Parts: sequence; C-alpha cells; structure tokens
Amino acid sequence: RMLRVEVKGCLHEWFDVAEMGESVRVPGFAGAFRSEIERYFGVAAPQQAIFDEDGLLATAADLSRALQQPSPKLYVHDVVDMGPKLRERITASIAELEAAAAELRQRFGISGAPPAVAAAARPPIAPSQAPASPCPSARNSGLPAAPAALPAAAAAPAPAPAA
Repeated sequence: RMLRVEVKGCLHEWFDVAEMGESVRVPGFAGAFRSEIERYFGVAAPQQAIFDEDGLLATAADLSRALQQPSPKLYVHDVVDMGPKLRERITASIAELEAAAAELRQRFGISGAPPAVAAAARPPIAPSQAPASPCPSARNSGLPAAPAALPAAAAAPAPAPAA
C-alpha cells in the first residue's frame, strides 16, 4: 500500500505504509511525519495543510486513519501559497471542527472556552523558502523508501512488565 503524496501539483509515491505497522498510531508520529514532509517536500511544518480524500487532517487520529486506507493519498499545501478556494475550504473545515468541539464541551459539561493557545508562541507564517522545481518522476524522486526513524519519544510503547 504505497502512500501517494501530492505536493505543489506533483504526485509522489513515498513509501509503503504497511511497513510502518502500528507506528502510525504512537504518540509523536504526526509531528515526526510533518517534519519528514518538511524535509523531503520543502513545506515547513507550521505552514502545512494536509488533506486526504475526505478533507482536512486536523488531528493525529485523522492522519492515522488516512494512512490506514486501502490506497492512501494525501495532498500537502503550503498555507502561504494556497489560493482563495482552498483557504475557503480550510476555513469551513475549521468552523466544523470548532462547532464539534463546542458540542463535545457541552455534552461533557466542560464550561467555558477551550484553553487558549498563545499565538505569540507560534512562529509567523512566512513564504516557503523551498526552491521551485519540476516534478521528479516517482523513480527519480530521491525520496527514501520510508520516513526517517521516529524520535525515541514516538517509538512504539514498551511492553508491559511480566507479572
């Protein structure tokens, strides 16, 4: 099951997701995956908007489910370079997520707004510095067979001690 990734209009066959096994479900995988997208495709992690056939992948669980599809395909966009239609689509997706989160807060009796994320702590979004280049063929892409190893914190959980 090859993961196909479309970036800047170019389709790449990146790696066999079946070989990743359960690692797509461990904590830290999504962050490591975004770092690998930045490394190989030149779209900075804070500027990535990643979609699958169903829409915006907003959580680690969304990414995990997308990679478990029979023929996984992701679309990576740079938020700085995206056009108005895509920006509109993302705005609608975020509004849906906010409405779902508000409903969950109400259902579980969580009062008030969600904890604020300090906007000042986020790096500013600037145009990508990756050079524009023609699409390489899948055979000549220069991409590794799979992303680099996950950081130790994101490695598979240690087995439970024997009783």
